[in-house]
Amino acid sequence: MKRPLVLVVDDEPGIQSLIGETLSQAGFEVEAVSTGQEAVTRFPLLKPDLVLMDVLLPGMNGFAACSLLRRLPQAAHVPIVFMTSFEDTESVERAYEAGATDFMSKPFNPLILGHRVRYLLRAGAALRELSRSKEHLAHAQHLAQVGSWEWDLAKRQLRVSERAAIILGLSIREFSGSLDEFLSLAPAAVGGLFKSVLEGSFVPHHPSRQDHTLTMPDGEQRTVSLQARALPAEDGRTVVSLTGTVQDITERRRIEEHIHHLAYYDSLTGLPNRLLFRDRAQQALAAAKRHEAMLGILFLDIDRFKFINDSLGHSAGDALLKQVAERIMEAIRASDSVVRPGTSETAGAVARLGGDEFTILLPDLRQPDHASGIARRILSAIANPFLVEGREVFITGSIGISLHPSDGENLEELLKNADTAMYQAKNEGRNNYQFYSRSMNEMAADRLALENDLRRAIERHELRLHYQPLVDIHTGLVIGVEALLRWAHPTRGLLPPGRFVDLVEEIGLGQAVGEWVLETACRETAPWQSADGRPLIVAVNVSNAQFSDRGLVTRLSRLLRETGFASSRLELELTETIMMPQPEEAAAVLQQLKGMGLRLALDDFGTGYSSIGHLRTLPFDTVKIDRSFITEVATNATDATIAEAMITMAHARDLRVLAEGIETVPQLSLLRQLGCDEVQGYLFSPPVPADSIPPLLTGPIVPRG
Repeated sequence: MKRPLVLVVDDEPGIQSLIGETLSQAGFEVEAVSTGQEAVTRFPLLKPDLVLMDVLLPGMNGFAACSLLRRLPQAAHVPIVFMTSFEDTESVERAYEAGATDFMSKPFNPLILGHRVRYLLRAGAALRELSRSKEHLAHAQHLAQVGSWEWDLAKRQLRVSERAAIILGLSIREFSGSLDEFLSLAPAAVGGLFKSVLEGSFVPHHPSRQDHTLTMPDGEQRTVSLQARALPAEDGRTVVSLTGTVQDITERRRIEEHIHHLAYYDSLTGLPNRLLFRDRAQQALAAAKRHEAMLGILFLDIDRFKFINDSLGHSAGDALLKQVAERIMEAIRASDSVVRPGTSETAGAVARLGGDEFTILLPDLRQPDHASGIARRILSAIANPFLVEGREVFITGSIGISLHPSDGENLEELLKNADTAMYQAKNEGRNNYQFYSRSMNEMAADRLALENDLRRAIERHELRLHYQPLVDIHTGLVIGVEALLRWAHPTRGLLPPGRFVDLVEEIGLGQAVGEWVLETACRETAPWQSADGRPLIVAVNVSNAQFSDRGLVTRLSRLLRETGFASSRLELELTETIMMPQPEEAAAVLQQLKGMGLRLALDDFGTGYSSIGHLRTLPFDTVKIDRSFITEVATNATDATIAEAMITMAHARDLRVLAEGIETVPQLSLLRQLGCDEVQGYLFSPPVPADSIPPLLTGPIVPRG
């Protein structure tokens, strides 16, 4: 069987060679010429089935050559496709005016080219069949999903073929042919499409084409290609009618999208592959250069992945890689607020380059620490055990980080430097990250050193508790204290929680540190009593890791039993964010804690999204108004109104109200007027060591202001 012949018109030998090899492998014969004049001259001899033509040609350009070809009888129905890097509307319009069938943008994907040519040949063959025999018109239109239409300007009559009506979702059995009736029958999108075509400016013999996605009455999305050609009167200038076709190209678009996905996405994980990552990284890098912004690239390699493949088999390795990809994506989504404030766009940010190598693109970085924070989050995510084919598998990863502009001006440098840094991470013992630049390596090393020190802080007895008094707003008596964590670092001095508390959670020490805080607070405060003889309340913050642990209730029961600490004295402070992921389970745990006799406080009240609901349904004893509402409460009427509403709402539920961050006498006076019950802040005392608390319990505290 004769293979279809494609004529390539391009003056670049490399392009000729690439197209020739690609189409030959796809089953086509290929002839190539370098000029438009050669194309016109050799066309009658070669009789190609399709022409691929560049726009920029020596001498006669592609538009002129296409116009001359369309005058040849042999070329009337041969598909002519322009290859161009131009994407402006004017160039596209000139192409169709010259008689082009379609166009494709350079550079093109070789995987798609053969399918595209085969589709165009099928469509061209169908149209030729239409022109040869009206007897087979309906059948041919059905095969090619092409319908026809004609608009007589003088008679103002519109004829729409049965196939066109089916494609457009019309019912035209009794259609008389008037435009108004057609528009009334057609879906709004179809009517608007035809109206824009009929109201356009047409040049005789020059075709026009529009592709549109239409929503049918049943909700189906359908992509159609509407082509129109103006037919002139005898004078050759006046347009007397428009004739054209409408083609359902929905399936073609679906196939093209599928081929595009195969070309640009990893078939195993569904992540972008190396080709798509490079394209998006180039775009992000260009934007970073324009805006003088920082951009980061993370290069992740799974440690000892070959051992997984060798010991469990490649199917297990593939299953593991899919789970790794999912965890990386989850970690990136959780970090979006760091990378791109106000958005959750992550498409293209993570890619699988091949094997067990992944890259992560971080555009719009505000500072290098944000890149290392995301790296830590990813390493933490993949450090948790995986379940692969019924087996628990533990892995680690090594990450290299490069930054623009400090580590490279182009993508090749950034990828190479990130890869180099990744190998340095492996040399440092794996399961860590390294910056490429020396200065940032020092910063990363410092963070890693802090992390390593923190892992030993409990066993070295370096953690401390300071306590801040909780004061009755009316009597000035201390009725309780809040336990606040400090770290007595051997070389860095006494560190506040802001320096290390996030790191505690990130490296998985939240449970251990939380238990230490609870036990230490109970033991240190056991003998303390308030000035009026009542047992002193001890408030302790509960971390996410502690609350989500299923053994929390059991451990608390054992702790109270071993220390002899009265449960009615222990108040657990929880934030709304701890409870939001699984509210029903959280409510059940809170009821268990309340059943043990513990006190419960809702911390940072007013900063979440569901405080009212929590007050209505959960067993809290106290709400703590966040300091952000207290700072200007004495000078800002809005803040005062908000504080009053919170107090009123809490009292309506028989809850006590404590205001945090009290620093001035006017704040104290206003809150007393608003009915607040308790206060806490530097106006009375900063957090102090345990031995400084007993002297504050002998009587009312005098405000320091």
